[in-house]
Formats: sequence, C-alpha cells, structure tokens
Amino acid sequence: MPSITARMQGLSLEEPPQVATTPPQAGDAPPVRRSYPRPNSDPTQVNPRPLPTAQECRTARRGCMYYGFYAGELELPNMIIKCFPEELEGRDPCDPSLYLAAVEFIRDVTNRPDIAIHIAWVAQRNKDQIPSIGLDVGECSFVVALFPLEREAYMNRITQENVDMLAEFFGTKPSWWEIAEFTTL
Repeated sequence: MPSITARMQGLSLEEPPQVATTPPQAGDAPPVRRSYPRPNSDPTQVNPRPLPTAQECRTARRGCMYYGFYAGELELPNMIIKCFPEELEGRDPCDPSLYLAAVEFIRDVTNRPDIAIHIAWVAQRNKDQIPSIGLDVGECSFVVALFPLEREAYMNRITQENVDMLAEFFGTKPSWWEIAEFTTL
C-alpha cells in the first residue's frame, strides 16, 4: 500500500487531476440529484407555517410574535384537569395554582423549559383559526408561547410530536400571536 507521501508526490499543480470514469451503460438510470438537508428542514421540528407577514411583524406593538396555543378563558386549568381527572376532580378551574401546575406540566412533558405563558392580542387570524375564542379582535388573552419569531429560536423550535400532543391537550392548533405583555409564568 503506497504511503500518503508517495501519493502526494504524484500530484502536480500544473496538470488537472485524473478521475477514473466509467462509460454509461445502456439502460442505466439518469443520475439522481442529491439533496442536502437545510438547517431548518428537520422533519422532527414543527412546521409553523404560514409565518406572519412582514407587515404584521412591522406593526406588532411590542415588536414580538410568538407561536403558541390559546390559553385564555380557563383553557389552561381545564387542560390540566382533563389530563389528571382523578387527582384534580372537583377543583375549581379559577384556582391560580392550576395555571402554574399546567405550565410546569407542559414544560415537563415537552422537555422545554423555555415554554412560557404570555399575554397576547387576539387577531382576526386567531379568531378564524379558533372559533371558540370568546374575545373580540384586539382584546388580550393568555397564550402558551412555544417560541418567538427569531432566527435562533426558530432553528431550535419544538418538535412536531410535542406540538401534536399539546394540540390534543388543548383541543386546538397553535397559531402566531402578537405579544402584548411578557409574564414570568
């Protein structure tokens, strides 16, 4: 077996490298174009499209859009009661401790400590997607914020499997929300 040094000495900068080729055989399939995965095409990550328009992003009052689930009107406490009917049977959904328990449960089952509850303005897009929203367009509601519309967060977004699980818990699909207030929940 020739050494690397011997093979390197056989190369010349003046001559183009010789590449062995085989002539195409009759009946061979045409060459297949290789596809290379892009950083944002991971099939395990959620596809949050359609993204908000550039106009929506520019006119966002706080300048921040989040992808998440509607959690207003006791949706979050009702979700945790539905997940643990034996333990939480008879609990009042207005109990504030249920909000904290629900957030911690969501963080735990998704293994995403960055999930938070924020307050967002209800847009027409949200009302169209979730007809059960009892609020008018422009009013504020709680949302379970999965990730912001920022490059780094988008590249490290939650998995589709986790979003499907949360969609089953909430009974709705996630949507893009214009954030009104950030909370520490």
